[in-house]
Amino acid sequence: MATLKMGSTTVLTDTTLANAVQDNVTRLGTVTAGTLGSSVVFPPGMMRFVTEVYTNTADQAAQAGQVVTTGALSVTIGSKIMLQCSITYEDQVAGNAYHAFYLTGDTNSGCGAGTSGTLFGGEVEYEKSTNERGAFSASHTYITATATPTYGVFTTVTGSPNIAIHHSNLTVFEIYQ
Repeated sequence: MATLKMGSTTVLTDTTLANAVQDNVTRLGTVTAGTLGSSVVFPPGMMRFVTEVYTNTADQAAQAGQVVTTGALSVTIGSKIMLQCSITYEDQVAGNAYHAFYLTGDTNSGCGAGTSGTLFGGEVEYEKSTNERGAFSASHTYITATATPTYGVFTTVTGSPNIAIHHSNLTVFEIYQ
């Protein structure tokens, strides 16, 4: 049996590292149970799922205002936050009215509120026929300056509301820096 020693300390045998070496570096193997503590630092670029908010508004006419919102989240200040949103809709009335959709956030979230947010769907369903369906999606990243940001989707209406939003979802990921 081969043994490697540094001074009087055994550091390696033919089957494993010595316990003293493992204790000073890390135990090898797979973590099979437990919770990562708050002192764990994730490497830059690692993504973590934070939440997904889903709404099913059926055939309600889409009015101007907040479509979906996350509520306060728990993230690391300075992390990038990636928002992914998708919306499906149906035109209820043919015409020249249209909606615009924005990714939004609260103070220090990295994106603005209401129409100060990031426009991702402008003039949606302009001059479409009745009962025409559509869908669109968007993805964008922001750097947050708060540990408890709130994100959402906001819509404006030009003309009379003429679409029903059937489904909308907003998924939030944290990208460690």
